[in-house]
Amino acid sequence: MKKNRKISSANKIIIFLIVLILATILIGRFAPGVELSTSTLKTSLNRLSSTFVNINIPEPGKLNISAGPSSYLGDANVFALEIISTEAFPEGNPPFTPAGGYTPIFNAKNANDPRKLILAVVFPKDHFTYSEEQIAELNFRTYTEGQFEILNIYFGNLPTAGFPPFQEYPIFITSSNIPFDENGAAKYVSTSFVPPPPPPPKCSDQIDNDGDEKIDYPEDPGCENPLENDETDPPGPASITLAIPSEYLMVIRKPDLSTEYLAILPPAQEQLQYEYHLSAKGGLEPKQYIWGVRGSDPNSSGVYPLENSGLAFSSKGVLTGSQGSLKAGNYRYQFTVSDGAQSINFGAQIAVYDAFGNPIGLIMESSIDSGEHQCKVNQLCEAFFRASKGIAPYLYSFSGESPLGDRFLQANAGETFYRLVCQVMGTWQNQGN
Repeated sequence: MKKNRKISSANKIIIFLIVLILATILIGRFAPGVELSTSTLKTSLNRLSSTFVNINIPEPGKLNISAGPSSYLGDANVFALEIISTEAFPEGNPPFTPAGGYTPIFNAKNANDPRKLILAVVFPKDHFTYSEEQIAELNFRTYTEGQFEILNIYFGNLPTAGFPPFQEYPIFITSSNIPFDENGAAKYVSTSFVPPPPPPPKCSDQIDNDGDEKIDYPEDPGCENPLENDETDPPGPASITLAIPSEYLMVIRKPDLSTEYLAILPPAQEQLQYEYHLSAKGGLEPKQYIWGVRGSDPNSSGVYPLENSGLAFSSKGVLTGSQGSLKAGNYRYQFTVSDGAQSINFGAQIAVYDAFGNPIGLIMESSIDSGEHQCKVNQLCEAFFRASKGIAPYLYSFSGESPLGDRFLQANAGETFYRLVCQVMGTWQNQGN
């Protein structure tokens, strides 16, 4: 006579886990559907669905597992996960911390391979139907970079009586492996994400990283080659800069698209004595700066007479104008300052007011009395314009249609002339700048 043997609840769970692991292996080989293959995970999808299992590192030292929402998981009530890591070490025992509402079936290291961690939990039906829910967290520590690899993942049903066939649910895994750095922070959390390229070395990134107004190799003295990542200048004198209030200093773009400092100096006035001392900082010790006018030589007294204005500039950086010599107008000059080893170039702009203290604006002279010139088709058309009291060089442009387009050139002498046969009817008005 045979005895009836009942299967205990503990044995049911053991049998279930054995079948679960076998099923996850067989599913990858025989289940129909679209195959998803990566370097660490191979599974198959019975059908495409909105069932997502999200695995990521939201902060250093913490692995987060969540899923849903998905209508396909309405009848599911068990989740299982097996992962492996050779470099990370779980903080707790058991390793995983299930979220609220989950009853652990299994939460431990693999007895045969302590690198493998296994989690299996039971949850109420319809738990993932309407929203994404966190399943569990794994707190870990690490001393070097590595990655978690997903070995098996599963949604199914816990048998309530006997061992009927269970249902497999379609799963889309957002991360098949989760790399982390030596601080336990995620390096990236999705196989579809391509990490951005590393930034270029500071000595070739087109940025003035050390603020010395010299950019990258070979201009920056702190860069011995373009692959260096530090622009810090070697010990030595600081760069020379102008030491004048910032509100009087501006940067202008020159015709060749390079930039230069422009110092806006306090105005002078006819019939009054004028004196202004320019100053600088940086350079060699002791601070003995030599000032000059670019393209000119000083006289025997070390003074540079400045054209047209009646001003003079000394090699000590002093700008002066005597009574009776100053002429009203607006002027711009090109200066330089040096410590004997370094030098900088800059522009200086100064207005000379008339004897009554009034500023002088741009004055235009022209062979056209009214300032307008009507050209008739197929007839010779010519005129000249001369600017004064402004800041040379002068640039002339014209309103209306011009058969020459933008071919009116800069006139350094303050005068321009045109002579042409007009092809279109138009009225031109000079707009000298």
